[in-house]
Amino acid sequence: MCLERAQSQRRVEHNSRLVRGDVGAIFKEVRREFDGDIGVAGPNLAGQFVRRGLVDEYQLVVHPVVLGAGTPFWPELDAPLRLRPLETHTFGSGVEFRSYAPSSMS
Repeated sequence: MCLERAQSQRRVEHNSRLVRGDVGAIFKEVRREFDGDIGVAGPNLAGQFVRRGLVDEYQLVVHPVVLGAGTPFWPELDAPLRLRPLETHTFGSGVEFRSYAPSSMS
């Protein structure tokens, strides 16, 4: 399931949900209804989950292009977020998939 911020869109595809409000309450509600992986789309909504410590795996796709503008990928944090690598895969195009877990999780 993927969660997307309601203010940014009016409609989403199957297996997604538009959300607004408190991310802690949203997470609890979705977790009661859905037992699998939950993806969070958009840096603003994702940042709220990161700041609350609700993320157990970060999956990043890195393209070898510098745009020079845009919304920051990571939210402002009170302390460094220590991560440990789980998986890395480099595609022929130079694009990399990387996954990490918070270092406090096993």
